[in-house]
Amino acid sequence: MPRNSSAARREQARALAAAEGISYTQALRRLDEGRTAVGEADGEEVAPVVQKSKKAVRARQAVTGEAYNAARRALDHDRDPAAAVWVLVTVALDFAAEGRDQYAIPTRQDRAAIALALSGVWKYATVPCPRVVVYPVEAGAHRMVLLTRLLFARPPAGGGLTVEELESLAEAARHALVMRGRRSATATAQLAPADDVDQLGEHAVEYGEHSPQIAERDWWRHALVRLTQDVTTGSPYTEPTHHRAGRVLDLWQTGRKDWPIDTSKWTTSLDIDLMGFVEDEAVELLEVLDETPSLLADQVEPMHARLARRWAHARALLAGAAGDDTMTRADWVLVHDHRQEVTRQVQDEVDDAARAEECPEPELLRLAADILQEVVQQGASGYQWDVDGTRAVAADLRALADTPVAGPHLRARLWAAEKALSTALQVDGAVGVDARLSPRERKEAEVRFGERLAAVLGNRV
Repeated sequence: MPRNSSAARREQARALAAAEGISYTQALRRLDEGRTAVGEADGEEVAPVVQKSKKAVRARQAVTGEAYNAARRALDHDRDPAAAVWVLVTVALDFAAEGRDQYAIPTRQDRAAIALALSGVWKYATVPCPRVVVYPVEAGAHRMVLLTRLLFARPPAGGGLTVEELESLAEAARHALVMRGRRSATATAQLAPADDVDQLGEHAVEYGEHSPQIAERDWWRHALVRLTQDVTTGSPYTEPTHHRAGRVLDLWQTGRKDWPIDTSKWTTSLDIDLMGFVEDEAVELLEVLDETPSLLADQVEPMHARLARRWAHARALLAGAAGDDTMTRADWVLVHDHRQEVTRQVQDEVDDAARAEECPEPELLRLAADILQEVVQQGASGYQWDVDGTRAVAADLRALADTPVAGPHLRARLWAAEKALSTALQVDGAVGVDARLSPRERKEAEVRFGERLAAVLGNRV
């Protein structure tokens, strides 16, 4: 285990707490204070150093006019050569245990997963996570040897890796393959011979698999995706659920600041007890619902802009359905459910503003007014909606957007808008109530809805 890893830190804290008769939290704080004091006394840098991002590469491009990859390699070359450590990682499979249906091991996804895992070994350490390059120097059906470069922000202590750190790298590579379904995977790691580095080092850096960048802030992404293959999700507290290829799901990706950016998996929930996992290679990204990017150079898109775009997609989906003679009642339910989700998010934004007694952005107010005016209509279903009341609220929202004001009446006006949007939710929800779909009808319609939504988003509405 790396000297500064989380596991070693926890073990040291438990031992210190038992010896000194203090709490575990106090022991952790004392260890951190001691490590900081030692680092400052030795003249070492103790604060985590975020490694270069797209912003640094683009800044160099602006000055030198280089291509992106050339600028990235130049920034790596400017680092202290002692900060690079070369390792040979060997991974193998037992075909008898795996079965004949398993595909060959050296796939691009396997190498990318190993690169991510090797970088993640250092995610708790005071030395920041290294940039990792893995290059297969030997690849067979059941065995692969990877020439791996670990490029740290500064040279590691002692100029190399300890036996424990090499064992941790081997375990990380093995675990990466096990998580990809290779149950019999084994792995070893050793320092690479100098001759191999001299002969293949530059080639490995040029053509190897690169690990993800290091996140510059806590990040997350909530998106609509369409499954490209059948998947089964579940958790220790939920029953396994089978999802057919073509179904649309809303999934999450998250990460921490100063950790490797891992986009290889999606989760079905942010609740760890209910969280199921879906591999990134099994989905097609349709639409980002909300996002805080991992890199500071990537701007956060305003929520009202995302909601306006989603509303345009929902309108296009409904307009396309109106001219489609193949639409079934189950198809109509899912189309209205999709529009209902957009309305619900707009309502949440208005509700948050009302509670904070702040006036929302004019664009959000106009979007809410458009939703009220378009959704709340008297139809042939027999339901009686308060059309006049919602249109009056829509007009008030447009007036508020033109002349934003604060004061005692703002909260009452926003509460009225929130209530009117509840009526809009009921209009779309009534379609599903009247349809009374069976589980089988809904599952079959989910695949057709995925096709329609993908077509609408493909047209860049």
